[in-house]
Amino acid sequence: MQLQECNELLQEAKSALEEGKNYTFAIEASGEVIDAGGQVVGAALRHDCLCVRAAAFLKVWLYALVLLLLIFLNISVEVDEFVSQENHFVSIIEINSEIIAY
Repeated sequence: MQLQECNELLQEAKSALEEGKNYTFAIEASGEVIDAGGQVVGAALRHDCLCVRAAAFLKVWLYALVLLLLIFLNISVEVDEFVSQENHFVSIIEINSEIIAY
């Protein structure tokens, strides 16, 4: 893989991460540059790839965590029948607003 190809792939990974549409692509693309770059990839490019990859993994992890939180909220409503649906929906809205803010 040539240096120019590595730089282009890293830019695509950064764009995917910034757009928030395809974190998996950002993980795979930055990993490909790290793995396939060999002698071509210098310390600065390797550092950028590792940072993009770590940020993408964090986004994926946060998304999975929020899904688990929503599952637990639903279970808590099922367990305690006296919890009002209003509180349940307010909790979901708060979680969603935190995700959007992040």
